[in-house]
Amino acid sequence: MTANSKKTVRKAPPKAFKPGVSGNPAGRPKKTVEELDLIAACKAKTPDALATISDIMTNGEKEQTRLSAALAIIERAYGKPVQQVDASISGTVISRIERVIVDPKK
Repeated sequence: MTANSKKTVRKAPPKAFKPGVSGNPAGRPKKTVEELDLIAACKAKTPDALATISDIMTNGEKEQTRLSAALAIIERAYGKPVQQVDASISGTVISRIERVIVDPKK
């Protein structure tokens, strides 16, 4: 029997969570007053941000910086838009696992 052929059992680290016990029993921390103030300030600027985007859309020259700033305000107020992803797979998936045993003496 070679050294690698013995089965080894993985032992849990000493600080591992016990079965049935949450690692975060209090849940996600509440937002701070500063975070709530930032969100409120960004939401207050949303009409100006939308007006900037509309102005760029209408008069569009190189206004990338203004557009980026307007989008940043909107994203901080409402989050980034959700992007749909089509994960359907069609056709046949062929996989092959090959195991080669090499004799080191040869």
